[in-house]
Amino acid sequence: MKYKNVGLIRNLDTLGRIVIPKEIRSSLHIKEGDPISISVCEQAIQLEKYHPLNSIADVSEAFLKAYADTCAGGVCIISNTDYVVAARGISLSGKHLLSPMVREYIQKQKLYISGNTDTYAGADSKPMTLFNDNKYPIKALYPVGTEEKAFGAVLLLQYHRATTLEMVSAKIIAAMLTEFLLQN
Repeated sequence: MKYKNVGLIRNLDTLGRIVIPKEIRSSLHIKEGDPISISVCEQAIQLEKYHPLNSIADVSEAFLKAYADTCAGGVCIISNTDYVVAARGISLSGKHLLSPMVREYIQKQKLYISGNTDTYAGADSKPMTLFNDNKYPIKALYPVGTEEKAFGAVLLLQYHRATTLEMVSAKIIAAMLTEFLLQN
């Protein structure tokens, strides 16, 4: 992993704390109250936003394999609150930030189904895309988590007319991931 030196120096207080500047927190989408993962590698300390879904990536992959075996088609994605964790039917890097609209739906734990007027209306009612590049239109977003604890979402991309089985399977995966994460 490549580190970027931003030229900031901070002193530790008597309790061993430092303040991460607002500009850095904003650029990394870290808000007050977000859990932070602390790692040590040789003489360096690495801080990053903690995403519970990342810690169960193998479970997410198993759910997506079962989805692909059952539904035989379509694109299904599991994301945390900011990035793609796992995908089936498409090769996606986890390094692209999800679009603001997707992140808003996840944070508010709101269902999105393309063309359905009964879904959350707090964000734009225009079509939702996975990233800001408008390349990956979303058919459905099923939140993972609760209103108090947003973990991510299960998303179906709109590459073909999604079957009822695909929609129900994605919804079940979201419910199972929610229960799994709340138990741990």
